[in-house]
Amino acid sequence: MTQKFSNLTKPTAQCLAALISIGVIISCSTVRPSEDNSPKIDSGQITNSSNANETESAIAIGDLPAQTLKPGQCGLFLFTPFPSPRFVFFSESATNSGKIILNGQERKLELASTKGALMDQHYTDTVYKTVGQTTISVEIDEFERTEIGVRIETGLINIKDSEGWNLTVPVSGRTACYNQGSR
Repeated sequence: MTQKFSNLTKPTAQCLAALISIGVIISCSTVRPSEDNSPKIDSGQITNSSNANETESAIAIGDLPAQTLKPGQCGLFLFTPFPSPRFVFFSESATNSGKIILNGQERKLELASTKGALMDQHYTDTVYKTVGQTTISVEIDEFERTEIGVRIETGLINIKDSEGWNLTVPVSGRTACYNQGSR
């Protein structure tokens, strides 16, 4: 028996207002070093769909489909508020793996390191790697434990590819565990 979590949670208006008020929106940009060591800056692409075209000048992050937890599994579900709340990151604690859509392709992530506080079998600071050596860092700044899991109030996903491109995206979300006795 499995349970679907398609719209597990959406960032609240209060959380979005907090993100806007602290100016986190400005942090969504890409940087690539040039031959003369002076950085080139290009605006980051945060796409509305998982069919983003691959571009040479940016990292594009797309929407993930609904994810399924099996009994006993715990997942981390992260959403970005831009341009509207979208599901962009998933991690499953028992397998030490995650998923993200980069430049139109779903990428499997392998957990590389953890530190920080433990929240429902997930740490507040984690680093994942893809096969192509893209690094995805997830930093959870504020969270609250609830009866049904942990609510992630603020956090950041930082993506750095092997060519030196960077994209930082503000996120919020939740953890959830599927207990065998729940329906």
